[in-house]
Amino acid sequence: MDRQARREARDQFEKRKTEAGIFRLTCTATKDVWVGQSRNLASVMNRISFSAQNDPVLNAHFKSVWADQGADKFEFDVLDVLDPETPAVFINSTLKKRLDHWRDELGAGVI
Repeated sequence: MDRQARREARDQFEKRKTEAGIFRLTCTATKDVWVGQSRNLASVMNRISFSAQNDPVLNAHFKSVWADQGADKFEFDVLDVLDPETPAVFINSTLKKRLDHWRDELGAGVI
């Protein structure tokens, strides 16, 4: 890849739009539900599948169900998307409040 192509690829990557928000993972076999937050909802499943195998801090019950049932037994849903105009300084606190709301609303565990 030449310099111009790398520069164009980098520019496209930097201009991409990401959505921050709250998501739900449901195990269809056990009916267990977890909620989580992400600054990039489009890539969260990739992160979760990697973390379920490698992250020692991830929710132990979630990791156990993921290992027992497999990734194909999980459904992913977006519950809440932050307004794209939310100032960066408020994104983390807003995500935390929305996560707490959905955890209480669904009686779900947190990833």
